[in-house]
Amino acid sequence: MRIHQRAAGLAALITVVCAGALVPGLAAGATSQTSVDIPTAAQTTTLSATEKTLLASSDPKVIVMNPTTGNVLSVTTPPAQVASPAISLHGVCEAKNACYFTDKTPYADIGFYGNAGTTHGTWLYRKGYSSGRYTVSACWTTGIKCGPEIEPDSEVDFTKDVTGSSFTIY
Repeated sequence: MRIHQRAAGLAALITVVCAGALVPGLAAGATSQTSVDIPTAAQTTTLSATEKTLLASSDPKVIVMNPTTGNVLSVTTPPAQVASPAISLHGVCEAKNACYFTDKTPYADIGFYGNAGTTHGTWLYRKGYSSGRYTVSACWTTGIKCGPEIEPDSEVDFTKDVTGSSFTIY
């Protein structure tokens, strides 16, 4: 079992909720453990001094634990995570944006930009899509349902309009 700590305090970190522990009407006679305090010395005997220090700290950590015995097998610093916004969209296709095109007034082309991700919507009268500076794919509500993944500076043109349902930047 891996536990990823994001909150300060080890007691908050090592809260174990067993199946059914918080479910009303748990079968009579069934027992469950709802929380565990800080691991005992016996449960951390295989840890190095550095791991024990990290375990006791309020720093973010990844703990590998035997769920049967409660023994803590390792404590490490989690890999760095870079926060990044997901795919974004707006009602214009700016230079280098990926785009879901329309050929009907008053509908707008939809521009997609930002980081990898998928966004869902209902975009009427789409005549095709382009990738801008991204690798992308698009889906719609009828027929084949999704187009191929296309590389930067590429375009897909449809023979008839579709209703777009999602757009993905890879």
